[in-house]
Amino acid sequence: MSSVSENESQTDQAPAHLTAPLTIEEFSEADYESEPDQSPTHLTPEQLELWFELTDWIINAQGPTYHEKLGIPPEVGFEVAKTLCDKGDVEARNPTVEYNPIVHRLSIRMCSNARAGLSSWVINGQFDAVRSGFFTMDELRDTMLMLNAGIYRFSAPYEKAYKDGGGYFPSNNFRFPCIAFESGHEPWANLLEVKDIWLQGGAPYVNAVLVVQWDERDNGEVAGSLELHRRNGIVGSRIQVFPVPEPGTPHAAQFVTFYRRDFYPEGKVPDGRNPDDVWNWELDEFRRYATMTMGITNLRPAEA
Repeated sequence: MSSVSENESQTDQAPAHLTAPLTIEEFSEADYESEPDQSPTHLTPEQLELWFELTDWIINAQGPTYHEKLGIPPEVGFEVAKTLCDKGDVEARNPTVEYNPIVHRLSIRMCSNARAGLSSWVINGQFDAVRSGFFTMDELRDTMLMLNAGIYRFSAPYEKAYKDGGGYFPSNNFRFPCIAFESGHEPWANLLEVKDIWLQGGAPYVNAVLVVQWDERDNGEVAGSLELHRRNGIVGSRIQVFPVPEPGTPHAAQFVTFYRRDFYPEGKVPDGRNPDDVWNWELDEFRRYATMTMGITNLRPAEA
């Protein structure tokens, strides 16, 4: 699924409000039975106008989709991104909100079952880490996994960036994850710009970012690929998730490899531990979880 401009329809049967957003007055008068008005009182009129427009879009978005607003200055985009999920109707839709001050883009990803497969893979991988001896139970308890958590206070030049993201937070650092996950339907170039927010704005805490791109096709098939990016510009080979590649062909790796140092700020592991210890995440397990979560909505993996 590709991104769209503000003037393009988000779905084949897009409601009229997607091309003509409600005004502040219309939004305030709309009959949302689930909750009373929860508009933030600290926003400026310019910020509030964008907040109402995006809140309306999120509440009425149809299915997994991606929406972006370009040309949004930092003094507007940062504050709006931070407060969007303060409204209960918005939070209930579980959007992923991001503001990138370098490209002046505020973007929203609506939840999708393909993306849910990544969460299942990561969560269940923790049990494998204990079974294999990579983590002891105490070490696992000291490493918190957060998904879709609001994060900001990035370093220059991303001071005004905002991210709903997920990853592994060690117990001695609750500012940024050491490994972050990005999964979406938007263009690959956009996802790489998000990766830069993590690795540059989150230095020296963020050691690696796993980037996954999905392409949900009109026939119900979903294609996908991923890359692992590390600090200092180290990039792993692109791995094809769906269609499943033939063994021995390009993009047919069977594992995503992490090292113990990836899970600790600046790679400083606990005393007595080897920073080069390997933890291999099986791609077939990822495919299995993604297939299961996609099947809930009658989607299926793309075939070659």
